[in-house]
Amino acid sequence: MMKAIVSDSYGNHQNLKLTNDHPLPYTNINEMPKNKPLLIQTLAVALAPGDARVLSGTCKMFNGPPSFPYVPGGDVCGIVEHIDTNQVKDDSELGYQVGDRIAARFTEGPRGALGEYATISTSMATKVPDNVSAEDAAVLASSGSIAYQLSKRFTDVNERVLIVGAGGGVGSHLCQFLKLKGYTFIAGVSKDPKRLLKQPISCNVALDYTQNDPYNLENWKKQHISEPFDTIVDLAGGGWICLLEQSENQDGLQIIKTAKEGGRYLTLTYDEALFSVDSIGYALNLFLFIPLFRAMVSRCVQRSKMPRYTFAMSLDDDVDLLKDTLKLASEGKIVACKDDRGPFEFTTEGAQEAFKIQESRHVRGKVVIKGPSNMEK
Repeated sequence: MMKAIVSDSYGNHQNLKLTNDHPLPYTNINEMPKNKPLLIQTLAVALAPGDARVLSGTCKMFNGPPSFPYVPGGDVCGIVEHIDTNQVKDDSELGYQVGDRIAARFTEGPRGALGEYATISTSMATKVPDNVSAEDAAVLASSGSIAYQLSKRFTDVNERVLIVGAGGGVGSHLCQFLKLKGYTFIAGVSKDPKRLLKQPISCNVALDYTQNDPYNLENWKKQHISEPFDTIVDLAGGGWICLLEQSENQDGLQIIKTAKEGGRYLTLTYDEALFSVDSIGYALNLFLFIPLFRAMVSRCVQRSKMPRYTFAMSLDDDVDLLKDTLKLASEGKIVACKDDRGPFEFTTEGAQEAFKIQESRHVRGKVVIKGPSNMEK
């Protein structure tokens, strides 16, 4: 048995509790679960929107836990305790061994990490540099590597970029990667715009979306911005609907250039960030048919009215991106952005408070929970 944060049913943060007698994540130490040949001792777990979504049950048809009680959490840093040689024939190729700290991003659903021990896949796991903390490594495992992958879609440093949700996990790191590439003008949108102007995020200008509509150019004129943006990165959801409504007005698009002019709209989420999926047909419509339709129409029929639409929710599992992200952090070129209300303790109260913040969608970077063996550090 082991210590773990568990939930006995779907719900919210109030469902979570600490137990001292949850079964270990394996039945035989020499036979780890299929596709999860690594056993780690958990040091830190960084929460993501998917963690709150799984707990809520809104997408249980596709990524719900196989049974209850279940252990939430997917993005993790921990110490390698065991490598199943039945699945990993040559562990020398991994780049790490028993006793090393590794960071890992979930690959089959965000669950299983908030326990004393966890079993994980090797596909998105890599050794953590000595000068990168466990909390920072857990943060960068997902949001950092995703932001790094997104930054590779940017090649023109003269682009004027607007990032809606720049204060969140992906946004706070994407701003850093773009600055690192030489981008000189990045506008951010967040509930806390002052934070976006400070290091390490360092936006040039920022807007509070609770006070101003970020898709209204008049609000940006107060920030001495009168020209439309080249690119909008929507990490909050709902921006495309706003642009459609704007394009139908008499004056047409103002906040961003059209596809004909080189404008583009990039998003990681659908119109509603807190979406629910209750059928295969609905999922296909949500994540495949509608994005494909928008991508084609914006590039052809409406290229003189709308920017190019790109839906990048499904990103590749490329462990080299994670390695490079951690290397940049170890060199001091990027900084892991953790919510300053944490790291939270591995307790019922700590887990509930961490998930409450994640559910609110007002996260300052990434919410982190310490692993039980890391509590006294």
